[in-house]
Amino acid sequence: MKTHIAKEFLQIRNNFDTSTSSTNTRLFQLESRDLVTPATKAHFEPPHYSHLSFSGEVSETHQFCYSIRDTFARIPHYFSDEREKILWISSYFRTTTGRLGDQCPSYSWWQSLLTRNASKQDLPTKSASALAPFVLPELTHSDTFLSTIEDHFSSHTEEEDARKAFFALRQGTSSIADFNIQFNTLLYSVDLSPRSAVKHYERAINQKIIELGIQRGGWSELTDLDDMQRMAVKLSLDVGRVNQINQRKFTVPPPRVEYKTSVTSQPAAKSSQSGPMDIDAVLAAVGFNWRLWRETCVARELCFRCVQPFDREHIKNRGCPRPENTWVEKEQALPYWKEWGGVTREKHFVDKGKKRDSVDDSEDSHSPKRRFQSTSTPVASGSGAEPVHLDSVSTEPMSIGEIMFNRQMSQLEYEEFSFKP
Repeated sequence: MKTHIAKEFLQIRNNFDTSTSSTNTRLFQLESRDLVTPATKAHFEPPHYSHLSFSGEVSETHQFCYSIRDTFARIPHYFSDEREKILWISSYFRTTTGRLGDQCPSYSWWQSLLTRNASKQDLPTKSASALAPFVLPELTHSDTFLSTIEDHFSSHTEEEDARKAFFALRQGTSSIADFNIQFNTLLYSVDLSPRSAVKHYERAINQKIIELGIQRGGWSELTDLDDMQRMAVKLSLDVGRVNQINQRKFTVPPPRVEYKTSVTSQPAAKSSQSGPMDIDAVLAAVGFNWRLWRETCVARELCFRCVQPFDREHIKNRGCPRPENTWVEKEQALPYWKEWGGVTREKHFVDKGKKRDSVDDSEDSHSPKRRFQSTSTPVASGSGAEPVHLDSVSTEPMSIGEIMFNRQMSQLEYEEFSFKP
């Protein structure tokens, strides 16, 4: 009996040990297995930029959209879905002051978009808000939403305005480095060929840079805009130095102050060259004046302007047909006057072979044949010549030819001619 009970206990113990052994094995396996913790997805709050705002002005559109896209590219893990991106964009629809109630076209447009979204879902439009699901095509994706903003708040003449601004750009007083940045910025908004861009760059920069580049060589061979801009930056450093050198060369010296003592003036020596007053004195000494010159030439049947025979061409032209620059001047008339007798020349053209009366003959002073009273010819002071008196003369009857000739000559207007007294 005891032996039978001992066997049963032994069997129970063996069964227990077996089950315990398997349990221990499984526990050991569980303890030795590496624990793999599931990765938890962290969510970050999107940042808020105090300097960023969009009121709806056309000038702000491109800069605002550029800043939004740049943020999405830098921190994409801050946004869980497209809806959150759109809501984050709309949080900047405000004026720079940020006060509620200020007129803000961008926020008004956002409210109208939410109203349309609620109307499409048959929701109350008066209480439309961003809590409703987005069903409009403009609200399905952030890229579509930004494109809609650019289309709605952009100028239709933007391209034309950009071209005008680009072609009106000039360097002026700005540095070449700043000008290159401004030039390249406007160039991207204008569709130009590389050759046209190079030509306009040459027109826009300081022309002294181009002159210096041509003098040193290598500028005319440039066809790439980047190479030309790099060379312009190098040349601009020397343009200022060249200008300084040129200013030193052409600087006007300060006025020279001289202190002079008073000196008693000495009479100036007479010049050996004949001036205008000397010519007048010589002409007066030989009894020359333009009225007597004209009468003498008429008596000799000569043109008193060119001293040529008064032929049919002169009569047809009613004056001298020769150019004015060939007419006789004082200096040219003097040799003729001396050749014709000078002071006594009146004797040759009025006497015509008749007897001349004496100046002292008082008997003939009241003769009926007298035509003219004696006149005195003016003499220049200091010439040393004695006054010359022209006596009245008697003349014989003229022929018909002489009468017609004198009549034709008397019709000429003396004032038309540029004789200098």
